[in-house]
Amino acid sequence: MRFAICLTTGDPASAARLAADAEAAGWDGVFTFDAIAIPGVELWVVGAWPSERSMRRAIRWDGILPQPLASGGTSHDLTPATLTDVVAWIGRERPRDAGPFDVVVQGTTPPDPAEAGAVVRPWRDAGATWWVEAPWQGATVESLRDRIVAGPPEP
Repeated sequence: MRFAICLTTGDPASAARLAADAEAAGWDGVFTFDAIAIPGVELWVVGAWPSERSMRRAIRWDGILPQPLASGGTSHDLTPATLTDVVAWIGRERPRDAGPFDVVVQGTTPPDPAEAGAVVRPWRDAGATWWVEAPWQGATVESLRDRIVAGPPEP
């Protein structure tokens, strides 16, 4: 499993400094909320599980961020058990010769790498290939830097 952090706040200068801090601390990637499609850059697409149409669209790309839907179309939290079902479906439905495919989950973990590892291991075991640390609520440049410097979860 690889580990990234999503920079949910800040300006370009602070993002550049945080990205350098993340690289020094051992993170595999840094993402920003705004996305731009660039040729040669992998595209991960949200797949609404278990919507056949949404999932088929998502598996045509380079990776998926699964989002479970309840009856009536309301979303709910992803669980490792649901992710196991998603990964099994992808294994059956995505052409074997389509190339590498990432399964991306996101959330937050405690700053202690061992404790963070305990949070992400069930996701890895369910088939996730990326964990994106995504503090969507209340993050500041300082709190992002603190989490980055603490390092990624222990696998």
